[in-house]
Amino acid sequence: MAVELESRAEQFYLSTAKMFSRRPLQQALEAIARQERAHARMYEQLLAEGSEERLDMPSGDTALYVRAMLDSEILRGLRERHGRIGSELDALRFAVGMEKDTMLFYYGLRDFASPRELEVLETIIGQEKKHLIQVSELLSDLIERSKRPDWG
Repeated sequence: MAVELESRAEQFYLSTAKMFSRRPLQQALEAIARQERAHARMYEQLLAEGSEERLDMPSGDTALYVRAMLDSEILRGLRERHGRIGSELDALRFAVGMEKDTMLFYYGLRDFASPRELEVLETIIGQEKKHLIQVSELLSDLIERSKRPDWG
């Protein structure tokens, strides 16, 4: 489940980067995609190390939390909304929301994590915060540029 979330985020950033011609934006989105791929590998390593798998195969309260979060915008939004993104502004606004939802999801998982899982979650939460800052800065820059008379 965590691997799927990160993999879908990676695909979102890669496919979104291809939608637009501005090279700095493409490079920034591709860099975030590489980081999302690294997150997926971290979760895969947890499973390979014999983690209790509570984060990927939840039960009880963890399962209820995971189901509620996944029924929200996190994965559904990635599946349904991506095809409707038509502009750089749309893409970056969606990415800001996705990063916020992802952080909220991971913050909630901390309550159910083993010490090793918690260590990985804290690392990834820190990186997701950086993604939110990066995407927010890209969005702010794009909004400022769009106000210029030579925008186009």
